Amino acid sequence: MIDLDHLIGEVQQAGTLAELAALLQRAIGPLGFESFNHLDTGRPDAAAPFFHGTCPDAWQRCYRDNNLVDGDPMVSAARRRRLPFAWGDVPLPPRGPGPAPLALRAMDAARDHGYREGYVVPFHSVDALGRPRSALTALFWKEPRPEFEALLARHRHALHVFLIYWQERAVDFVWPDPAQGFRALDGEGRPLAAARLTDRERDVLSWAARGKTTAAIAAILGISAETVETHVRAAMAKLGASNRTAAAVRAVQLRLIDV
Repeated sequence: MIDLDHLIGEVQQAGTLAELAALLQRAIGPLGFESFNHLDTGRPDAAAPFFHGTCPDAWQRCYRDNNLVDGDPMVSAARRRRLPFAWGDVPLPPRGPGPAPLALRAMDAARDHGYREGYVVPFHSVDALGRPRSALTALFWKEPRPEFEALLARHRHALHVFLIYWQERAVDFVWPDPAQGFRALDGEGRPLAAARLTDRERDVLSWAARGKTTAAIAAILGISAETVETHVRAAMAKLGASNRTAAAVRAVQLRLIDV
C-alpha cells in the first residue's frame, strides 16, 4: 500500500529536484512502474521543453531527437485535462496509407522501448503573479496490461494525491520565484544562471512583441539594424528561445518586459 502521510512528508523535506526524483522512483518502483518523466507542458513555443526523470537514456534521446513532444498525444491530452488518465484512455488517429501521423509514431516509439501502458497526471497551477503554469508526470509500465489495470484499481487515487504534492514541490525547482527571472536547468535538474536582460535587450524585445520589424526597431531606438539583431540574439540565448517571437512571449510571461 501507499503510505501517503510518509510520502508527503518526504516530499516536503526534499531539498533538490534529484532528491524528489529518487523519492518518486522509490514510491512507484514497488508498484510495477519502470520509470517516470516529468515534462513542462506550459510553454508550447519552446523548442525543447524541460523534462527530467528516470527513464533510460535511450528513450530520452529518442524522445528529444525525434521531437516526439510535438505530436505526443499524451501531452496534448494533459494540456486539456485535470484528472489523471491512462494511455489507453486517449483516442489515437487511425492508421492509413502513407506516413503515420506523429501521434502514432510517438506511441510506436514508446512501444519499441518496451512501454505497454502509462499513467499520466496533469498539473495546472499559477505562480505568485497569477501566471499559468502546466506540467505532467508520466509513469511508464512494461508489464502486461491486466496487471496495470489491477494496479490502478487499487492505487489510482493514492497515486493522484501523492503526485499532486510531488508536482507542486517539483515546480518550485523547475520554475523560479517571479522576481528572479527565468531559470534554466541542466540535464541533471540543476539551476543554471538566471536570465538577466540588459536594458537594450528589453527594449528590442518589447518592440518585437508589438510586431515591429528589425528596421522599425532600429529607427525607433536610433541604433543600427545589426545592433538590433545582436540584442535579439543575446536575449534569445538567455531565454532559451529558438526565435524572436518565442523570446518575446517568454519575456512577457516572465514579466521581464511590458507590452
